[in-house]
Order: sequence, then C-alpha cells, then structure tokens
Amino acid sequence: YGVARVTGGKVQPLALPDGARPGSHVVLAARNGDLWLSAGDSRIYRRAAEADTIRETSALGGRSVRCLFEDRQGGIWAGTTAGLFQISPSGAELVHRDGPLAVHEVRSVLH
Repeated sequence: YGVARVTGGKVQPLALPDGARPGSHVVLAARNGDLWLSAGDSRIYRRAAEADTIRETSALGGRSVRCLFEDRQGGIWAGTTAGLFQISPSGAELVHRDGPLAVHEVRSVLH
C-alpha cells in the first residue's frame, strides 16, 4: 500500500505524512505536475511536481472526499459528502451546499 512515482521505468515510493492512511481512493494528476490525493476521508494531500514528499494541504472537517477536479484555470476542487469545496493555499472553502438537489454529496465534477 502507498503512493509511488514511476519515472524511466523505475518505481520510487513517496513518503506519506504522519497519520496518513496508506491506501488512496481519490487521485488527481494536475496539469502543472502536482499530485493531489485523498484516502476517501476528510484530508487532502498534495505532492508538488518536483517534490519527493506528500504534504497534507486541507482537512474538510469530517466531510469525506469523493472526487477531485482541476478547472481550466488550474484551481483544485473537492466533491465531498457535504458539498463542493474549492481548495486554495489558505485552506478549503465550501462553495455549494444548498441548492436544487435533494442531496449534498458531490461524487463527480465535469466542465
């Protein structure tokens, strides 16, 4: 279990932060080379394009992450069991919870 990078046919394990679960359920490879992931819980991790370590970037307060999405401007979004969050360097902001849908869970995002 874990996360690894494959470069030139070689597999290089990437170190996870303390407390991170080894399996990953949601993964997004961003256009800038960053790797975003969540183990399906409320934490989101990021590995910068040239870094060898993965760091926790956001905790969504018990809201399980169901999907990650990159918009046209390179913004990162998380669909969760409690709505849609925009992820930024300063943290995560709930963008949409109440609306015409009967449920709040966001399982996928398309543009």
